[in-house]
Amino acid sequence: MRKVRLRAALAAALTTVITTGLAVLSAPGPALAIPPECDVPQQPSSCTGPIHHDPEGELRGATRVPGGVRVTGWATDADGGPVAVALRIGQTEVATLTADQFSADLGEDSFNRVIPAVAGTSVCATARNIGAGTDVEIGCVDVAIGFEPFGSLDELALNGATLTVRGWAIDPDTAEQIAVDVFYDSELVASLPAGVDRPDVAQSYPAYGGVHGYQVNVAAKGEGYHTVCVRGRHFQGVGGPEQDTQLGCRSYSVRHNPEGVLTTVERIGRNVYVRGYASDPDDSWTGVTVRVTVDGVVVRESRTEHNKYYFSADFAYIGSPGEHTVCVYALNLGLGTDILIECRPITVPWAVAAPTMTIGEVTSTSVEVTWTSTDPNVVSFRVEHTADGAWGPVGTYPQWQHSQRFDGLGVHTPHCYRVMAVGYFSEASSAAICVTTPDAS
Repeated sequence: MRKVRLRAALAAALTTVITTGLAVLSAPGPALAIPPECDVPQQPSSCTGPIHHDPEGELRGATRVPGGVRVTGWATDADGGPVAVALRIGQTEVATLTADQFSADLGEDSFNRVIPAVAGTSVCATARNIGAGTDVEIGCVDVAIGFEPFGSLDELALNGATLTVRGWAIDPDTAEQIAVDVFYDSELVASLPAGVDRPDVAQSYPAYGGVHGYQVNVAAKGEGYHTVCVRGRHFQGVGGPEQDTQLGCRSYSVRHNPEGVLTTVERIGRNVYVRGYASDPDDSWTGVTVRVTVDGVVVRESRTEHNKYYFSADFAYIGSPGEHTVCVYALNLGLGTDILIECRPITVPWAVAAPTMTIGEVTSTSVEVTWTSTDPNVVSFRVEHTADGAWGPVGTYPQWQHSQRFDGLGVHTPHCYRVMAVGYFSEASSAAICVTTPDAS
């Protein structure tokens, strides 16, 4: 414990008399006059006494608390006490208190009080001098002194169709709970008091207690990227400007919709081959149903292979000549919506052109039929025959073949022929030509 005040009393009573080398106590008297140059904490070597008249002390701490700023420290003066201590925040003097308390860690002549708060970043203390001497600044403490709410958006928890928002909020002007507003993609979705007990907050801010938490469930939005922000509403206190404060924002993304890739859409003849991959985050076991449309009309549904995501959705198609649009959709499972994977065009060729047919060499038992065609959509030729008016096929030939000899015919009999150009989606006939086999010579 400090003995400064005892030291001052002894200094006033002690007179040193050098008599035969002995120090003798005399009766108490007034304090010794000290030259001004010696009345400083760090005396020059020419000064012989350790005693000065300026106060001394320490500003030990400054903490923002409800209703102001709590300051702690001590101050004494050799000329008596208790000492008045002036407190200022920034350049504004806000209070004067007396160092007349006792505390276990600071001893006598200490102070532990709440002073009014004004906006600033530091608190400084000046001990006022008693008697001879001058005032002394006994320290400054850096502390942010604000008036707006502060806190945190700690967590967003998505559970199915529910989004839970958790955090805490404090207004420095009060230990009471304040209100918070929750914004979901800039839309106000909830207002509630921050009144949930939070022991961790109490540990960090003991002057305010722990009943400053908030937790609220809101309806979760669907597919996409979302942002949640929480705003603390200010408490109408005194000492500085106040406004609502954003406590934090958090973003998250939701994916419930299926997704897929279309790798193949190919028309070969009258068949269209569709291949690709599809999956749904809500169900990887069942498989995803894939729907195929042509010009908006459903033509096929298929399911991905179990746990492999691959699909094959082939279908036969005979449509009008020209371009058509094939679209493939993945049908949603659980939460989410169906999605379009991709659309691609297919082309149905126009009707094939009729070939040109001629009759080649004719004998009494055979006829040679020849034909020509420049249509690239022809895939084969079919030759038909009649001797009595009923047409029937006598042979089908590849697109590169353009003649055929028919043997075993009767002598002096009539025969009619025609050639059909066959495409994937149409057929076209040449003009019929009739001949009569001659007599045998």
